[in-house]
Amino acid sequence: SMGVSSDWLLNGVGEMSVPTDEELAAVSETVKATREFWSSQRLHDADYGLLSFYQGERQDELIASDLAFKLSWIEKLGVEPEHLKLTHAPDDRMEPIIAEGDLIMLDTSNAKNLLGRDDVDPDLEGQTFMITVDEDPRLQRVEFPNDHSIVIYSENARNYPPEVYSDGELDIVRIVGRVVWWSHTVES
Repeated sequence: SMGVSSDWLLNGVGEMSVPTDEELAAVSETVKATREFWSSQRLHDADYGLLSFYQGERQDELIASDLAFKLSWIEKLGVEPEHLKLTHAPDDRMEPIIAEGDLIMLDTSNAKNLLGRDDVDPDLEGQTFMITVDEDPRLQRVEFPNDHSIVIYSENARNYPPEVYSDGELDIVRIVGRVVWWSHTVES
């Protein structure tokens, strides 16, 4: 075959030359050595916590299944690691602060206990939360004026005016978690 690919010769498709057995062996050895090196690089479990992605996240779009964060840094957040979940901003409601697709970390520790209460921590007023309204995920600021209503509003107020949900309407609202950190990818 003289080292020329028959697909390239007949159809003009693919690479012109076919790698030799020695070249294939060298590539295989390099891949094997790289895998061995990275599999031997372990994080010190005592120093890091692995955070998983929120179950609502589309698994086929993830760049990783878990991400490691220093436990000392997580401790400063004041949240137990088991209550932290990662996801992506589902929309542009918090732009320009948090862009659609930005990686966000949620504190899910008291999310289920916030609606329908009159003793919500005042520090949570106006914080950014991942919520669902009629199963539609959103990233918005939330206020709790009383135990019978919530107000949700966006940074992107021009496109998303404030909304008020009260009494029976609260059944369609679910709080997933409070945003405690986010990361933005710089686009060129």
